[in-house]
Formats: sequence, structure tokens, C-alpha cells
Amino acid sequence: MLFQAERREAQRLHALHQYNILDTPAEDFFDDIVLLASLVCRTPIALITLVDSTRQWFKAKIGIQAIETAREISVCQYVLAHPDNVLVISDVTQDARFIDNPLVHSTPYMRFYAGAPLVTADRQVLGTLCVIDSRARTLSQTNQEILKVLARRVVAALDTRSEVAALQILSTTDALTGLHNRRAFNAIFTGEFLNAKRAGKPLSLILCDIDHFKRFNDTLGHPAGDRLLQFVSAALRRCARGTDNVARLGGDEFAIILPNTTCEVAWQLANRLQQAILGQFEGEPGATISVGVADFQPGMENETTLFNDADRALYEAKRQGRDSVATGC
Repeated sequence: MLFQAERREAQRLHALHQYNILDTPAEDFFDDIVLLASLVCRTPIALITLVDSTRQWFKAKIGIQAIETAREISVCQYVLAHPDNVLVISDVTQDARFIDNPLVHSTPYMRFYAGAPLVTADRQVLGTLCVIDSRARTLSQTNQEILKVLARRVVAALDTRSEVAALQILSTTDALTGLHNRRAFNAIFTGEFLNAKRAGKPLSLILCDIDHFKRFNDTLGHPAGDRLLQFVSAALRRCARGTDNVARLGGDEFAIILPNTTCEVAWQLANRLQQAILGQFEGEPGATISVGVADFQPGMENETTLFNDADRALYEAKRQGRDSVATGC
């Protein structure tokens, strides 16, 4: 029985964390919901609470300063097991569960509580939309229904927010390799270039492509070509540092943006990358890449100049016979 309860709680927490909503800034829609709940139920306090493993965090709040409280003193935690009902406690001082609760004996001096569960499509309860008063009272059946409707709107908004975030990720991610795509690369590269120019910090760029990739595709077929692209992408990820941004620009062309990195350091990383690609791939001779390196120079007007420098270095690496690294620094 205990194991089943732990498993259900793990599933609930997983569902909550999938929304990536905890500790996010205030948003007008959710603020409007708690204002409406407060006005309809005539309570000084209304909250959208999300119950995490050790705390309850308030996505929106009115009438209270705190942004979260410990879960062990949360009243909302008692709603989690009842996804179909509004929990109404007319006077919490008469409930043995809350005799020593600091929320009762100090700010906000809770007496009345009503919480509607935030229930996902797969019946996971994320938290509550709750209203609180410092005096004992009741809540009409009509207002309980309104609270449930508003709670459903909260979950619908969370779902929409999550879907939009997923679409944004898809729009900036290469489907085959999972790397940034050209659109994301352009945005990141522009931002890093402007930052380097404004702050006078170093910035390097590595461009590379797979040697004789068309011949590889023609010989072994496109599925094998796709696997080679994934193989090279994995090597790029392993060689890149946490602050670097790796992208597939298209076809067999890749790029690494290296903030706060001198050309010398980028050159070293490019050589490590070249060596990392040399392993056997599906029993065929080791794949090779050509790599070009360039860095930000004072007087560069825009990121196109830096990109062109790296591109010229890449073509120099190819002119040298491929499977090599050249620099435009």
C-alpha cells in the first residue's frame, strides 16, 4: 500500500514538473484568476498553489506576501487525493489536523479555507485554486462550482503554455540530430556577437562539414547517411563545453558558437573534434570532417563578417585535402 502511494506521488510530481511552471514569473492570466476567485468568494486571500515534494509554491496570489510555504504545513496537500471535490473547511481551528499549524496562529491567521483541485487530463492533481479568510464562514454550492470552473481554466492555461513551449522548442531544433537548427543558430549567434562587441569579450566560431558526405550517401544510402549525421552530432556534443552552442546549419554542415573563447582555445577544441570523428562508423572507414575556425576582431560591424571568416577557413581546410583544421584568425 505504501509503495502504491509513493508511486502515485512520483507520477503526480512528474506531471507537475513536466509543465516547467515552478518558480516562473507572474503572468497576467493567472493573476486575473486569483483576483476573480477572491471577488466571487469574497475572501481577502486567493492563491494558485502548486504542491511540490517539500513545498507549495504560489503561481499567483492576492492578499499574501509569501511566495511559498513548507508542504508540511500546507492545507492544499489534503486536496491532492480528492480530484473531484472542493475541500471546504469552515473553521480550521476546529480541525485536529491544523491545531499547531503556524498559518492558523500567525499570518495569515487562517480560519476559513476552500480549495478546488487543479486536475490534469490524466487525473493528476497539481495543486489548488484556493481561497482563504481570517474568519470562520461557509461557501455556497454555487461559488464552489465557480471555483471548480476557474480551476479548470488554470489547468487549460497550463496546458496551452506547455504546448506553446514545446512548439517553440520544435521550431528551433533539428529533428534528426536534436541540435539547434539554422533559425536558432542565427538568433544565438547575433546575440553573442552583440554581447562580444559591446563588452569587448572574445568570441569564436567553428564551422565544419563531413568530408565526401554525398558520396557516403550515394554508396550506403540515406538511412546510413542519417546515422552518420547523428554520429557526428553526438561527437560535437561531447567535445563542446557547457557554454557552447552547437547547431546543424543544414545538410552535413555544423557550427559551434564559443562565447568568451579565444581563437587559440577554439583551435584546440576544433582539433579534438576532428580526432573524435575518426572512429569507425558501422564498419566503414572512419568518417572525417573539415573544420574552419575564426574569432571576433575589433572593428567587425556584424556577425556576417565573423561567419564569412570561419567559412573561408573551412574552405581552406578542404583545399588542404580535407580531414584538417584551418583558421581565419
